[in-house]
Amino acid sequence: MSLLFEYWYIMGNNIRNQATEIKQLLLDNRLKEALEKAGILMEGITDWSVTSRYEELDMSYKYMMRYFSMGRPDNQRNALYNQLISRTLLLTDDIMRQRLLKDDMSLYFQHSRLDSVRRNRELSYYRKSLESFNEDTTLPAYEQTLSELFDFIWTSTLWSNVDKDEMMELIDSPFVKVYDLELVISAITLSLMDRFDPEKLSLLITASNHIQTEISVRATVGMLLTIIRHHNIIHLFPAIVSQISLLSENSGTEERIYIIQTILLLSKETNKIDKKMREEIIPAMLRNPKLGGLSNEDISIDDDANPDWSEWMEKSGVKDKLMEMTELQMEGADVYMSTFSNLKSYPFFRDIANWFRPFRTDIPGIIDESLTQSTIGRAITDSYVFCNSDKYSFCFTFSQIPESQREMLVGQIEGANELEQIEKREKQQLTGNAKFEVLAKQYIQDIYRFFKLFSRRHEFTDIFSKDILFLHNNILSELLKSNDKRRSIAEYLIKKKYYAEGAEILSALETTYSPADIDYQFYQKLGYAYQRSNNYQDAIESYNRSDILRPDNLWTMRHLAQCYRLTGQPKEALQMLLAVESSEPDNMTLQMQIGQCYVELGSYEQALNRFYKVEYMQPDSVKAWRAIAWCAFLSGNREKSIEYYDRLCTMQSPSAQDYLNAGHLYWVIGEVENAVSSYRKCAEQIGIESFIAEFDKDFHLLKKNGVTETDYPIMIDLIR
Repeated sequence: MSLLFEYWYIMGNNIRNQATEIKQLLLDNRLKEALEKAGILMEGITDWSVTSRYEELDMSYKYMMRYFSMGRPDNQRNALYNQLISRTLLLTDDIMRQRLLKDDMSLYFQHSRLDSVRRNRELSYYRKSLESFNEDTTLPAYEQTLSELFDFIWTSTLWSNVDKDEMMELIDSPFVKVYDLELVISAITLSLMDRFDPEKLSLLITASNHIQTEISVRATVGMLLTIIRHHNIIHLFPAIVSQISLLSENSGTEERIYIIQTILLLSKETNKIDKKMREEIIPAMLRNPKLGGLSNEDISIDDDANPDWSEWMEKSGVKDKLMEMTELQMEGADVYMSTFSNLKSYPFFRDIANWFRPFRTDIPGIIDESLTQSTIGRAITDSYVFCNSDKYSFCFTFSQIPESQREMLVGQIEGANELEQIEKREKQQLTGNAKFEVLAKQYIQDIYRFFKLFSRRHEFTDIFSKDILFLHNNILSELLKSNDKRRSIAEYLIKKKYYAEGAEILSALETTYSPADIDYQFYQKLGYAYQRSNNYQDAIESYNRSDILRPDNLWTMRHLAQCYRLTGQPKEALQMLLAVESSEPDNMTLQMQIGQCYVELGSYEQALNRFYKVEYMQPDSVKAWRAIAWCAFLSGNREKSIEYYDRLCTMQSPSAQDYLNAGHLYWVIGEVENAVSSYRKCAEQIGIESFIAEFDKDFHLLKKNGVTETDYPIMIDLIR
């Protein structure tokens, strides 16, 4: 069986690779080669709907080439050629499907084969079934129909106009429950993640303006994710492009697109948050000795916190990390991924449709009665903080807690009904874009969990691994034209340390703003984004523009100085820092920076004066010691340099750089044994290869102080 599975796997990958090659040929406008390879890939296919389409496309292109060879003008040639490209793209997916349908073991084709019996059914059958369900309908029958419909849509072939109209009739039906329609929209979206279908996308675009916010949210998210997933081929379908562009005529579209963009950008932080929880916060909490070995007598019943716990929280850094998580949660970030990721192994989550289900309390076997009667149960199941998938996880986990412990848990917090009242008030107040935002956040978190946690997720293309910045997409960027929205996105990216992307957007905005609309802070942020992405020259230019709009701004001058130093312009950096010093004479960090500029300019006495000032004000400043030691070495004051390197190398934790520089000093004054000893200690810390790399950077200084090229290999061998 394993050999047979391996054969299917290899054959399936081969077919997929051939289809990918054909699509790339089409995108490269190599239609003839693509059609030839498609003909080879069709070997063994007998389905008339596929073979006839191929023959029609092949013949149409041959006619076009013949007509072109006659030199006859044709104003429609470009449009017809693009149409042949787009139709061949869609046909390639159908050819691949036909080749894989019989034997491929991926979940998509397993479900496609299971649904073969239902393929003779029309969408109208499911619409009528859902419309006819009432209180007398048995839940198993209802659930079975809903599950079948999800698979029917997810694994469906290309839709016709009739299919789209029938689906729109289902979505607009007043007799079908909204939460059923939400699942339908998700099935369409998942289908589009597998393969592009212009009619399915067209339906999502239409449904994005649905009167029901729940439908509008899922359709809008699905539309945007589809455009991201198939960004390289959308332009080949002009009807779709026109339909998308028409959305901008709706006054509320841009705000909703912006809401979803901010949520998607927040999803980029989820991996970081999850990693921080797993690798830092949770292990730190488990290492806390105060959390272990407590008996009942040790636990006080009053409200006073053990001061030892507070002290540990402060010293361990856990408090700061938890505060950071709280701030991220208030910002809207997904901080519960780590909490619920281990609770997705229940049988419920083996059904792909259940990852996209809106949360309901009437699904058989999901909700325990004691849960709905408790404050915490209602608070969580009614909360907008948790996504639908996590609510189901909570319910399954709650149901497995022994009844005695469950009652104790419920009883301990039953009196704390304030949370429940807050949730109710929030729920009542949610309308318009506020409701849209909350539902969009929940839904995107559901989708995120599917692509990251589903047991067979590797069979799907993770949409969150794609470029989710709308402004990088020619079509989506047209839906976010507002300069204010674009600037907000850029500032968010900079805040989250995506500096290059933030600089790119702000730089583009600079060309669209009128001079009156740009303030000094705009150029500060642009300069900072350039600086943090190592584009120092553009950073200097932006900071200088900010300085023109707001002269003598201390923040601007400090950052200008940093960029000047990083671009080898210590004189200009010094000028900036001296200007800042007049306002901050007691800033010791500033004194160090001024001293470093003097070192780079070769003004060692002036540099030492600054470093001595820092040492006087901060006697235990190791940074000042290092600066004095190195500056004294460069100025030839070796006695002073030895004094400070001896101090540095005898302190508790000398750095590798301390040992390296001390080694340089000892070698120059002829104390080779001490030099070798110091160099070895440096190499022990950073490894011999890293040591040699650092050593090489400084060798020009050693040569100036009498060390010869011949001495170099001998010293390296001694260190080894």
